[in-house]
Amino acid sequence: MNETFAQWPESLWRDGQLNWNFDCLPRELSCDVAIVGAGFTGLWTAHHLLEIDPQLSIAIIEARQPGFGASGRNGGWCSALYPTSLSTIATETSREAAINLQMHLIRTVEDIGAHITKHDIQCGWRHSGTLSYSRNEAQLARQNADLIMYRDLSLGEEFMRSLSSSESQQRIKISKSLGASFTPHCASLNPAQLLDGLVTQLLANGVTFFGDSIVSEIGNRSLRAHTVHGPATVNCKWNVRATEGFTARLPKHRRTIAPLYSYMIATEPISSRIWNDIGWDGRETWNDGRNMIVYAQRTSDDRIAFGGRGAPYKFASRIGGQFDNNASVHQLLESTLHELLPPTKSVEITNRWGGSLGVHRDWHPSVQTDRTTGQASAGGYVGDGVAFSCLAAEALSHEILDTDNEIRTLPFMQHVSPKWEPEPLRWLGINGMISLTQRADVAEENNKNVGFLTRQLLQKLVP
Repeated sequence: MNETFAQWPESLWRDGQLNWNFDCLPRELSCDVAIVGAGFTGLWTAHHLLEIDPQLSIAIIEARQPGFGASGRNGGWCSALYPTSLSTIATETSREAAINLQMHLIRTVEDIGAHITKHDIQCGWRHSGTLSYSRNEAQLARQNADLIMYRDLSLGEEFMRSLSSSESQQRIKISKSLGASFTPHCASLNPAQLLDGLVTQLLANGVTFFGDSIVSEIGNRSLRAHTVHGPATVNCKWNVRATEGFTARLPKHRRTIAPLYSYMIATEPISSRIWNDIGWDGRETWNDGRNMIVYAQRTSDDRIAFGGRGAPYKFASRIGGQFDNNASVHQLLESTLHELLPPTKSVEITNRWGGSLGVHRDWHPSVQTDRTTGQASAGGYVGDGVAFSCLAAEALSHEILDTDNEIRTLPFMQHVSPKWEPEPLRWLGINGMISLTQRADVAEENNKNVGFLTRQLLQKLVP
C-alpha cells in the first residue's frame, strides 16, 4: 500500500499522466456496482453500464491509483487482433462465432476512436493499422498460413493483406524484411492519457473512485478491503473483478491468472534526418513474426516505444515494483531495436519500464457472471487488452443488466479456463515454455528447422 507512482519505473506514458489522489474507502459503503480495479476493464465497464442505465451508483476501487497496472504500462496498441487464433475459436465454437467475434473487435476499435474524437481526448490517437514483418522463411510461412486461415473465414484483403519485401520496405525500413502482412484495424495511442480522459468523464457522470484500498475478499454481493484507516466493507448488488495480472494476489484466485512480464523502452524524440532513413511516415504499429513477441509504435512526439516479452515468470505468481525493471531484458530490447532499425543506434534510450499482463491457462480471455452471487469478472487479455477490454466491458455490462443483446453470445462469454498448475509445476512449465520459444526463434533466425517435439510442445502450451 506504500508503493506510489513516484516509485514506478520511468514509463514514457507516466510522464504525461495526471496525478489522481482519491481517498481510500470508508469503513462501510453501499452501491449498485463495485468495480475492483481502475484499469481499462474497470473504466470501460463503468462507462458501458452508465450508457445503459445512467441511474446506477458505481464505485471503482483501486489498490493504488488509476492505471497503475498494465493499462498504464503497455505498448499503446488498440488492436482488433485476438490473442487466441480465430481458427481455434472456430473449432471450439463455430465458424460463424469466430467471424462475429472478429467483426465486433473491428467495431470496437472504431468505437474507441469515435469516443476519443467526440470527447476530445488528447492521447495521440492514430488509426493507421499494423504491420507484421517476416525476416526469415519460418516467419514468412506463418504469415502465409495466417492469411490462408483468414481467407477460410471469409476475411479478405480488406481485413489483412500481404505486402512484398519492397512494399514492406516502403512502409518501414526493417532490416532483412522478406515481406509483411498489413491490417488497417489497429491504432496507436498514449494509454495513460486515454485513461485520464475516461476517469475525467466518469467523475463527471457521478462515478465514485477510491484509491489506496486493497481488496482482500470478494464475496456474494460484498467486498472486504484494507485501507490505511483499517478494514472496509462494501455492500453491492454486483461486484466486478477487473484486476488482470494482479488477480493472483487474491486468496481464492492464486491459480486463475498467471502474471507474465512484458518490458518496454522508449527513445528520445528522433530527428527528421534519422526518420528519413527509417521511413515509418504512417505511424503504423508493427512487430515481426518471431515466436517471442516484440511490438513497436511511433509516438505522436516522434519517439519509438518498443517492447517485448521473454522475462522469466516469478515463482508463486509474484508481482511488484522490484520486478518492473530488468537490466538484461531492457538491454536485449535495445539491441533488438538496433538490429531491426539500424539508424536507431545513435538515438538515446530515455525510458525503461515493465509490468505484468494476465494470462489464463488456455490463453483465452473471458467474461464471467454469476447472477446468484452478484459476482462478475473480465480479463486474461494476454497483452491485447487496450481494445479487447472495451469489448469485454460492453458485453459484461449487458450481461449484468440482462439486456437483449447478441453481444452476450460472443465466444469469450462465460468461458471457464482451467486453473494453472500448482507450484513448482507452474514455474517450471511457464519458464520452460519461454525457453522453448526463445530457442525456436534462434533456430529460425539461423534458418534451422525447429524440432518436431519443440513445435508440438509450443502448440500445446500456447494455443
